Amino acid sequence: TDGWRFDVADTLARNNEIQLHHKIWPQIRKSIKEENPDAYILAEDWSDCSEFLNGDEWDSQMNYYGSCRAIREFYGKLDIFIARSKELREIPVNNSAENIANRISEFLSRLPFQIRQMQFNLLDSHDVSRFHNDKSVSKDSVKGAVIMIFTLPGCTNVYYGDEAEIDGTTDSMEGCRYPMPWDKNIEETWTYKLYSTLCKIKTQNPSFKDGGFKILWSKNKVFSFARFTPEQVFITVCSNSTFDEKIEIPLGLFGERILNSAIPETDELGERINSFIKDGVFEILVPKGRAFLVKLGK
Repeated sequence: TDGWRFDVADTLARNNEIQLHHKIWPQIRKSIKEENPDAYILAEDWSDCSEFLNGDEWDSQMNYYGSCRAIREFYGKLDIFIARSKELREIPVNNSAENIANRISEFLSRLPFQIRQMQFNLLDSHDVSRFHNDKSVSKDSVKGAVIMIFTLPGCTNVYYGDEAEIDGTTDSMEGCRYPMPWDKNIEETWTYKLYSTLCKIKTQNPSFKDGGFKILWSKNKVFSFARFTPEQVFITVCSNSTFDEKIEIPLGLFGERILNSAIPETDELGERINSFIKDGVFEILVPKGRAFLVKLGK
């Protein structure tokens, strides 16, 4: 077996005053790893579960907490965990860049580097309505959300059919489990092209395999972070703003090679970018609601 996915894993061996979870999980891990040392232990948990991610229990959680919930809220959706409570639904959505930066950095700061790289980053699942089918979500927002799940530290999980603009929401009996649209010319959809391009970028560049992570900009409605090595930097820029904004990134953070690199005319997804370097600062004009993935260096 290549791996195990445990449903509602946070409740295992927990019953009121009887709390045996931290005794049972190391034993489960030991049994699995004895059969296959490389087996992936994936646990469902919608909240902060860093206590399980210290190398002796789970390998990863389904990363609702550090990707799905934060990304959706950034793009204006009510937090999917809070939405389950009638009272909490009245809380206004906080979709500021500062909020998503704080949520993601708070979670990642609690994890060892190796565990960060194994987080199961997702946007949709069998329990969550497909983001691209929400009528209040723009195409630009879908693109930005997808870029983030590919470029944040961790393993990207694509819920089947998202790349094909599959139909279905959780409002129907089928929920978001519609059959794959095999009769559709999938390769011609903009989503397929987006996902396939990002797959190649993520798997072919060392910045995403073992590179660093740094939040670069989190002001107003623009969120930006970098994945980097000494030779290359990938800069993710996502806006949920209703007007154009300018961001400034000091390239000295990444060393001389990056500081002296050429400015690309387009980002890695073919979008033209309006940017320049002045006094070692990389300035990018971000049109309202748009998202980019910019590469500097090799």
